[in-house]
Amino acid sequence: MRDYQVDTSGARAQIEAVVERAANTEKALRVIGRQAVSEVKLNFIEGGRVPENWVEQSGLFSLAPGGGYVEPGKWKPLSPRTLLMRRKSARGAKILIDTGVLMSSITFKIEGDALLVGTIVKYGKYHQHGTNRIPPRPFITFLPDTMREFRSTAKRFLVTGEVA
Repeated sequence: MRDYQVDTSGARAQIEAVVERAANTEKALRVIGRQAVSEVKLNFIEGGRVPENWVEQSGLFSLAPGGGYVEPGKWKPLSPRTLLMRRKSARGAKILIDTGVLMSSITFKIEGDALLVGTIVKYGKYHQHGTNRIPPRPFITFLPDTMREFRSTAKRFLVTGEVA
């Protein structure tokens, strides 16, 4: 019978490096946070990019089979009344970019292992979720390709330590 020896020291070192990186994900979360803010701002620029089968995290909306309040794709256009008011006051007709305050307020913060993306602008929630007078125009959404890129960034960080 033959004896074989396998040197696992290299594998152990790699596993320990992955465990160490997993314990401190802030570097990767900062990169993903910057990507997320850029993606949300792109939602404003493009007039909405609501993914197919989008389910809002709060459970207020669902595009799962059976209906929902938000159609995939672009946001609902401004009403003729809103457009008329904006023309009278010489304001723009781009949805959610009247002054640009909401769009420029998008930021992220890291709390432990969680990445939070949002705004401190109080009226943002009314546009995100809608009201009885304002249709929902969810601006904090991520397309499936974007979510795959976030996961790829996280995986690359864990495996190699690189984020770019």
